[in-house]
Amino acid sequence: MSNDELTFEYRDEFKRRVIAEKIINLLMDDEFSPMVLDGDWGVGKTEFCHKLINLIRADQSKEGGTNKNIPRCQCLYIDAFAEDHGDDPLLMLLGNIARFIKDKEGNGDSSERYQKWKNASIAVAKSCFKIGAKAAIGLLLKQNADSIGDEISDAIKKSAEEGMDAIVNAFLQQYEESNSNIETLKSILAELARDERMIIVVDELDRCRPDFSITLLEKIKHVFDVPNVSFLLVANMKQLSASVSHVYGEYVDSNRYLNKFLKLSVSLIPSLNIKNDLFYYFKYLVEKDGELSFFTDGDVGLSISYLLRRNNHTLRDVEQFVRYLKVSVKMSRYKEITKCPCGFILLFVIVVYCYCFKRNIAYLILADAVSVDIVVDELKVNDEMAFRELICLRNMLECLDKKYENDYSNKINYLIKSFGGIYCDLASIRKIAMDFVEDMGFVKSV
Repeated sequence: MSNDELTFEYRDEFKRRVIAEKIINLLMDDEFSPMVLDGDWGVGKTEFCHKLINLIRADQSKEGGTNKNIPRCQCLYIDAFAEDHGDDPLLMLLGNIARFIKDKEGNGDSSERYQKWKNASIAVAKSCFKIGAKAAIGLLLKQNADSIGDEISDAIKKSAEEGMDAIVNAFLQQYEESNSNIETLKSILAELARDERMIIVVDELDRCRPDFSITLLEKIKHVFDVPNVSFLLVANMKQLSASVSHVYGEYVDSNRYLNKFLKLSVSLIPSLNIKNDLFYYFKYLVEKDGELSFFTDGDVGLSISYLLRRNNHTLRDVEQFVRYLKVSVKMSRYKEITKCPCGFILLFVIVVYCYCFKRNIAYLILADAVSVDIVVDELKVNDEMAFRELICLRNMLECLDKKYENDYSNKINYLIKSFGGIYCDLASIRKIAMDFVEDMGFVKSV
């Protein structure tokens, strides 16, 4: 599915449409821009942004619009991480806006507004390059003069000082020209947004190089502070703060620094009921697949719900887990797992979960060296309030510990029966678990 097809109508399992509408309305006020959409990795920030943009576009493609909660505005989406291979984020912004103007005008390179923007952008880029280059040449001349003989050094220093005077004059001239061209860009942007506010969404800012992301913030503040133009920056604020520390040192108060450039931060969480949302999302993914829907049934579903909830997973983790389940079902030596007894399926889920998120436990299973006490702690299977979910999980984990080899208690007998009578002892069950790990051995984390 393309980004243009992502809509809240297609799916809105976390009830986020209302959040999108509120953010759009906040962005209609210059006082709240630039705004940061904050959220941990894996909570669905990028998908949410595309849905937000498509919500605006869908409503405004209809004459007069249909939703009073969505003011009229125009949107530009920029994936900053995809474009941080360049050195200057200003050029990245200028280029994306140029493409937006070109598409909006509909007459390609012949658009007068596009030509004005392109010419002013080229002039700004040239000015920035010239200023940087001249300053570097002046510094280089002075540094080199300190490393050679006195007589030659004096001559070079004199030339350097004369050259520096010329460089300073040229620097000031270029600076004035640059400011003039920036004002031209601002006027074009203001004209573009005069009748309809422009919202520029800059995604993946936290994944960019630290110097790139911080310079981008500074450029937005100093160059694109234009009425009726709003920026929504998508980032994990903790990572953005780390970028500030990387660029300016650990003694800089990164939060205070960011507050100079950002007006408002809004957090994106799955919902107020995040714990249940994880399993809801898991159900959505496996039922959409069809072949995996049996993983939501009975004790297997309860166990998965508990593991996802108790171990504080993200939506991206859930997607990864579903991928691992799908690969493991296809690659397992035990065919038609879907038709196997429930105990067999639960063991499969536990092993795949460990291989996906707790690789060290998977290797203990492979080595037949599981200690149930250690595994219970690592998987957090110790919540007394969730007895029904825990009893199946704990009992199955005990099956993987050799110390229960000669345990003929009712619960062990019950577990053996849950394998449909196919496997009559714990050694056979542990061997199945080892086979599951071996079958996944070629799958590596990315």
